[in-house]
Amino acid sequence: MAFRRLILIAILGCALAGAARAQEAPPAKSSLAGKLLVASEQMRDPTFAETVIYVCRHDAAGAFGLVLNRPAGELQLAEVLRSFRVEPGTDTTGVIKLRRGGPVQPGAAFILHSSDFRAGASLCRQGGIAVSSGREVLDAFAAGKRPEKSVLFLGYSGWGAGQLEQELGRADWIIVPADAAIVFAPETNTMWRRALLKRGIDL
Repeated sequence: MAFRRLILIAILGCALAGAARAQEAPPAKSSLAGKLLVASEQMRDPTFAETVIYVCRHDAAGAFGLVLNRPAGELQLAEVLRSFRVEPGTDTTGVIKLRRGGPVQPGAAFILHSSDFRAGASLCRQGGIAVSSGREVLDAFAAGKRPEKSVLFLGYSGWGAGQLEQELGRADWIIVPADAAIVFAPETNTMWRRALLKRGIDL
C-alpha cells in the first residue's frame, strides 16, 4: 500500500504541465474532440488493440485522449486524497475507479467526470463529459464536492501533428459518438464491442 501511495504522490506534479500543453494549439478544422476512437479489427499496435479512447482535444498540433477500457482497479477516495497530502473531509467516502489512460506520461493524472462538476484546469467539456486536472480538483473532492460520475486516469494517449489523421487513413480507428453510457460504463470488458455497434451512427 505504501508503494501505491508513492506512485500517487508522484503523479501530482505532472498533471498541470500536461494540461497546459494540451491547450496550446487552435482547434483543428475537423476536430474529433468529444468523439470516441474505437480500434478497428485490423489495429496492428497491440497497445491499442480493442481499445476505446475518449478524444479530449484534437487540434493542429495533434490529439490527446484517454483509453476508457484499461482498468487498474479501485482505490478508496480518502486514500487517494491522503496520497496527495490532501486531508479528506467528513463527506469523503467511497471509491474511485482507476484506469490507464495511455502510454504517454504514465505519471500524469486526469479526472474524467460528468460536467456537473467544475474545479481545476478543465481540458475539455462537452456533451455532459469533461476532463479536469490539478490540485483544485482534489480540494473539491475533499470538501465533498464530487461529480456524479468520475474516473481517475494515469497517463494518456497522444498523437503528434497529422499522426492521428494517418492512422485514420489506414482505417486503424472507427469514429463514433461519445455516449456517456459507454464513457462511464463499469463493464470495461465489453466496452469495445458495444462501442463498435455504434459505427455508422450519424455524427
